[in-house]
Amino acid sequence: MKKTLTSLLLLLLFTPVLWAAPVKLSTASQTAKRFLQQYGKQLKGTNAAYAPRMNAQSANATAPYYVFNAQDGKGFVIVSGDDRTSEILGYSTTTSFDINNLSENMRSFMDGMAKEISLLDKYNVKKAAKAPSKMEARTPIAPIVGSLWNQDSPYNDLCPDDPYSTSGEKLVTGCVATAMAQAMFKYKWPSEVMSTMSPYKCNVHENLARLGQSKYKTISVDGVAAGTKIDWDNIEATYSANTSTEKRKAVAELMSYVGRSVKMEYDRAINGGSGTTNFTIAPALNKYFNYNASCIMREDYNLADFETRIYNEIAEGRPVIFCGQSTGGGHCFVLDGYDGKGYFHVNWGWGGSSNGYFKVAILNPESTAGIGASSTSDGYGMGQSAIVDLSPNTSGNPITLMLQPDITGVSKYQNTVSYTLSNFNNESVAVQTGLGKIEDNGNVTPISALSTMTVESGYLRRNTVQVTGLNTAGVYKVTPIQRPKDTNGRWLYDPYVYATVTVDATGKTTELRYENYGDFTKLRASNFYVTSSGVVGKMNNVNVTVKNVGDHEVHTTVYLVYETTNAAGKAGKQVHSQAPITIPANSSIEIPMGFYADKVGEHNISLCVTEDYRNYQALGTAKINVVSASTAPEKLAYSYTLNGASGSTIYDSRISGSVKITNNGTGVFSDKLTIARVNSSVNADQAFGTSKDISLQPGESTTINFSFDECVPGQHVLVVTYMNGQKLAIKSGSFKYTTVKKGIVMYNGDGSRQGYAPAATIKIPETVAAVDLRGGNFTAVEGNNNPNVLYYVDSDKASTTGLPAQNVIVDGKAAKVVLTDGNDFYCPSAFTADQISYTRKFDKASDGKTNYEAIYVPFNPTAITDGTKNLKWQVKDGEANDFYLMQFAGSNADNLNFVYANETFNCNVPYLMAVPQTLVGKNITFSANNVQVLDNVSRFSAVNNNNFIFAGTSGKTTLGENGYVLSADAKSFELKPAATVDAFRAYIIGHDGLNKLNILFNNDFVTGINGINNNETEIKTVYDLQGRRLPAEAATKKGVYIINGKKVVVK
Repeated sequence: MKKTLTSLLLLLLFTPVLWAAPVKLSTASQTAKRFLQQYGKQLKGTNAAYAPRMNAQSANATAPYYVFNAQDGKGFVIVSGDDRTSEILGYSTTTSFDINNLSENMRSFMDGMAKEISLLDKYNVKKAAKAPSKMEARTPIAPIVGSLWNQDSPYNDLCPDDPYSTSGEKLVTGCVATAMAQAMFKYKWPSEVMSTMSPYKCNVHENLARLGQSKYKTISVDGVAAGTKIDWDNIEATYSANTSTEKRKAVAELMSYVGRSVKMEYDRAINGGSGTTNFTIAPALNKYFNYNASCIMREDYNLADFETRIYNEIAEGRPVIFCGQSTGGGHCFVLDGYDGKGYFHVNWGWGGSSNGYFKVAILNPESTAGIGASSTSDGYGMGQSAIVDLSPNTSGNPITLMLQPDITGVSKYQNTVSYTLSNFNNESVAVQTGLGKIEDNGNVTPISALSTMTVESGYLRRNTVQVTGLNTAGVYKVTPIQRPKDTNGRWLYDPYVYATVTVDATGKTTELRYENYGDFTKLRASNFYVTSSGVVGKMNNVNVTVKNVGDHEVHTTVYLVYETTNAAGKAGKQVHSQAPITIPANSSIEIPMGFYADKVGEHNISLCVTEDYRNYQALGTAKINVVSASTAPEKLAYSYTLNGASGSTIYDSRISGSVKITNNGTGVFSDKLTIARVNSSVNADQAFGTSKDISLQPGESTTINFSFDECVPGQHVLVVTYMNGQKLAIKSGSFKYTTVKKGIVMYNGDGSRQGYAPAATIKIPETVAAVDLRGGNFTAVEGNNNPNVLYYVDSDKASTTGLPAQNVIVDGKAAKVVLTDGNDFYCPSAFTADQISYTRKFDKASDGKTNYEAIYVPFNPTAITDGTKNLKWQVKDGEANDFYLMQFAGSNADNLNFVYANETFNCNVPYLMAVPQTLVGKNITFSANNVQVLDNVSRFSAVNNNNFIFAGTSGKTTLGENGYVLSADAKSFELKPAATVDAFRAYIIGHDGLNKLNILFNNDFVTGINGINNNETEIKTVYDLQGRRLPAEAATKKGVYIINGKKVVVK
């Protein structure tokens, strides 16, 4: 995507949005296996489908991350390559990962993520066994935007014509237009365009990569009249070749209106596609479509606030349009769901391709695997912004246009705050402005002189104001305030943009500060270390230590500048790589960067920052030595292992296994290899599987796992491929033949899958929890001892000898399903049950404070009985009922807070449950009629608060290193790695270093007091609820604080 610059403000601030599409491998594969098993899926193999080569120089090398596919071809998981980040960086339960068939936007995401996840490769901040701060729990939210739209036909059918096309092709919609349109589809608002959009012109380039910007044609883009109807009745969530012309036209019209509203710079897909700036989105939604919408910047927030803001938006039913940029380009997409485990659902705007759950922020230097991240965003870490408050303006009043505030400096000596107001609207905005004090109730009170200011569209204005209205001792939040000129309405402000002012008893300001997360002046670079061989003609890796000497987090982008000389001997500097980083206060990290070595010899490299992309300020410089490449001949050997095969025959539609590759040559072998499958009878039936960047020393070996689904019966051949220049080639000696035959597929309780040869009598192994008998020709079934086994059969086999009277599913429907406690339950495919029940006994009596058990029910029960009457749980204090049910509400330090469950039992979350003496030893049955039972992959099962995950399981589960089980006295969760959790129970995925997590009931961790004796020997640390450290005297002012690690209300 391109961008149009109308002022210096745009040059410096606007983010271009493009249309685009040391954990070892063995450890990562086990992590991926455990994660996929939660969704009833098996790892395709222990080899990664993709692992970018960063520091990889041997078979034992690590990567920034690894991607593993599920065996069924419907899912993948991205595992971090560093144990100081979240273990899982992203996943999908619907699509597989194929690096050779990846949308450009996803490719850009992965490129950026490789940079970011490598930032902690040798992190100087060690794992801290410290308790996390207070965080409220976040429950799962299913995706709220139902559309799966793209940028090509039919969506671009009414976009401008491609002036270079001879076949009438259209220019693509642009990712901004697709993201906006999908968010609007959620509301189907408005019924018509609200204001006239003027026509404009833009340049379409023939081929930027080959011809540069000089070769282009200017096209005219038509305007759109106010009152133009939007045909929501004919706009569908998904489109296919069979969709009617009328419906195709309706969505194409919407896309054209949205594109014109942001003055989309239409361009060809080969040039990166159509694009615009992210700051045009909210104004266009305001003016042309009558939406409430505003833009927030990542740099104005600490990470916890940023994620909380996004989650709260989605929890309120508002999709978030998210924009960012990576080293591979920018993109705009929609965040519209949350899985309860810390991952947000991303709709990439690529027709559903690559949609899944991802970490908005993937790094966490103060935490460990699986706990909430606390650094930069995922792959799009630079120039991030989000469109929030997105909802139809149904008030009947015009939307108040707001300027974007940003504090740029403070002066304690002059007692002033300097700030800018930027106008990202489509028209000039005049406001009355000054400084305000944020009150406890959320209102603001002016505490400075006021002035009027008019800011033209696309520009900013600066203001420096003296604080004059704070005369009482205390700590205050001071923020830029504004309201329309010549009005007396309420003051507008951004609650996350403020300075902290401390005033003593004499009314004197003793401290004035703000946290500038982009303040790169606090960064220092040193210890440049080339981790690769420094080979000429290749990209080489260099690690650079960056230290933040400031007292707050810094979030910025760094650039690796390489110095060389041209043919004439003239020295020059080039930017060879870049990476977004976030460094905690007074901490150091080691950043992996890259440079392309153009000639043998000594070169200077520098790690730099820039504000204008023209002048680069060096944080540190070093000399590196470049050497010649090896010329040794290649000699590789290949050895295949096929999973579940009988000889070379596989009784399943899946071919999975691994290939071991050994370097028998005398030189180092380095390349990216890809496993492919081809049907021997139908050459068109082929698929590419796992790719891997490898580097093998002589005698070293590596293994690449693979898995191919939907393989038709017949002979297939597996090969190892590579790119020979611009052409795909096959490695000599890498052929492996196998035969696929129809079989019976069985699923274990952990979701693992195995195909078996057909037989007259189907014998079910003891570990199996579900069996797919559809299409099989059999006369009898011999079940196992698990009464929860599901049997998927064809209608003519529903009465086969040996099938039970329940748990039989025909055409997606079961008459009766009975689940028994203590046995695994696994659902590989969703179905509807006329009747379903789960029965359990509780052996200890409780008074509501003791003897709880963890419980997870994989369907929504509408009745709970003890055989004689319906039971209800207590929902508030003083209202006794039949039993106790508690849901996870949050944590503070090593305390977990559980509160009364609401009045609806939710299959998406686990609970703690206890019974009084009258119910001890009785069968308690949870049941429902005519209810849908979701497959294990789709069904949510956890609640998360960024510090801890409370996760349920329907099958026996072995915990990882940060797993906690409920203690015998039910007063805590205890750290027990490798412990086994039974089916229909729940566990905690916790914080590294904490051996025990205390359970509190209906406790908000609050102590109410009338005042604080400001004695520094008593008050050691004071924080506000955003986690910012304050002076000890802050506790003298009315408010809510974290004092010495405890939440306190000062009255």
